[in-house]
Amino acid sequence: MSLLGRLFGGGESAGRPDLDTLAPGDEVSAAREAWTVRAIVYYRMEDNEWPSVQLERDGRTVWISYEEDALARYDPGPDLHLAKDGTVAWEGRLYTVEDAGTATVSRVVGPVDVSAGDRVRYHTLTSPDDSERWITVESWDSGYVEISIGRSWTVGSVTRRR
Repeated sequence: MSLLGRLFGGGESAGRPDLDTLAPGDEVSAAREAWTVRAIVYYRMEDNEWPSVQLERDGRTVWISYEEDALARYDPGPDLHLAKDGTVAWEGRLYTVEDAGTATVSRVVGPVDVSAGDRVRYHTLTSPDDSERWITVESWDSGYVEISIGRSWTVGSVTRRR
């Protein structure tokens, strides 16, 4: 799974919401949990633009985005450090860089701490011993570093609140 792999297929279907049509206040339900759309950050890399949607539930936030052709959920990660050799050790497993690159924020909808034009460098790390999850390390030009744990996610329904 990689940030480079965001490709958007046809329209919205069960389990495959069209993230481009979501807006703050909409509700996304998965595994009998309702999450509220808080913000959307659109990233651009070369000719590809994609949204990453921030969801909130009971004071917790997660992000969702398409990775290749599957919906992924990103939970805030633990305090991990990317070693000089490009590895991260977590829960007894070694994760290595599968993908790395730079993206630029093209637009923002909702209250987040980034603006159009901000740049992020990212590393996506995977482990052969953990086929269910991956780690992303995002380093923003501002100096902020965010670590997230990614995994596949299925959405049951979307309710528009507009």
